[in-house]
Amino acid sequence: MIIRTGERSDGTKFKYPISYDEYKGRELEERTIPAVVSLPSDKKTLIRTLIDGRRVYLVDGTWIRDNLDTSFTMGSHSLVDSFVPEGELWIDWHLAPKDRDMLVYHEKFENDMMNYLNMNYETAHDIANDMEKRLRNI
Repeated sequence: MIIRTGERSDGTKFKYPISYDEYKGRELEERTIPAVVSLPSDKKTLIRTLIDGRRVYLVDGTWIRDNLDTSFTMGSHSLVDSFVPEGELWIDWHLAPKDRDMLVYHEKFENDMMNYLNMNYETAHDIANDMEKRLRNI
């Protein structure tokens, strides 16, 4: 996996994977990812508010990949993608309902570890994947 780094408006750095399509056969160029994006109203739907106040949205992952970031896959949060507003978890609405619920757990857990335990993305993501496997009984 190829990792690119970015910087948020507050100066903190973040890492994110780039897609194979972005990599294959051409030079990589640094690109600016918008800090916070207001998605068109038909591309984002609030599905729940968690007990801690974070809001979970279903978003049009295809639109995000076509217009914001080709590496958006299944879901995200503000500590991974700078275009996701703080306090929001984004889940691709193309996922099956069962997968959506699992991904909410994954994104919340990953976000908590990065935020409260100061873990980097790779470590938090790996632990969230392990937690998700246990929830799925894999």
